[in-house]
Amino acid sequence: MRVTAAIFLVPLLGASASWAQGARMVSVTIDGQTVRLEMRFYQPAAAGDAPTLVFNHGSTGRGSDPRSFTRPIDYPEVAQVFVERGWAVVMPARRGRGGSEGHYDEGFAPNRSLGYACDLPYSLPGAERALRDIEAAMDAILAFPFVDPTRVVIAGQSRGGILSVAYPLSHSRESFAAFQRAGGVGTFHELPPGAGGHYLWRQPSGWVAFVEAYLKRQRLPTKSREAAAQLMTRPPITRMTSPVM
Repeated sequence: MRVTAAIFLVPLLGASASWAQGARMVSVTIDGQTVRLEMRFYQPAAAGDAPTLVFNHGSTGRGSDPRSFTRPIDYPEVAQVFVERGWAVVMPARRGRGGSEGHYDEGFAPNRSLGYACDLPYSLPGAERALRDIEAAMDAILAFPFVDPTRVVIAGQSRGGILSVAYPLSHSRESFAAFQRAGGVGTFHELPPGAGGHYLWRQPSGWVAFVEAYLKRQRLPTKSREAAAQLMTRPPITRMTSPVM
């Protein structure tokens, strides 16, 4: 399996005849318990399995407003960029976020009304809990019939981006070894003030060129006309890279 990771920080799009979207509850096992995670998915109209972007959501500001925990998880501008290039996109919601079951507990202070904690005794277990959610979600996503498990990119916004880099490095020795073989390098792109900050995902013009360049280096679909041909040929890819964009 090849998993690559990327960070990009992140007008609602109308439906298109060339792709479909929806949400489903997916049963997974985390910490020995069965829980249903909500996953939003976008699929190209072409039949067969597709290269797939798994896009992980961020946190909720300071974490002091519980009403924000259950807001829908959706990044339609990101999805459109990838679906138009022949990709499927899946956006899993971790425990207690969006419509997912379970308790949201990613690094809160002992007094939860204060929101997230920066102290390592609280923040680090929260990150580890989030990574267990992502690992369970990935196991389920890789089994979806429309997903090509040999061509999966994992990315995210804000905390979701950091977790997306941590996941392939932490979930197995094989992944870490692959990262080392790939050179263990990344690319940092600094954008001008006013480019969008945490909401840059809403402005593809600010990041799509970087993403296309990365996908092209990995021999992954970057243009609509390339997508169908690459779905047919599927060249073997053996290395994992983890860029930071």
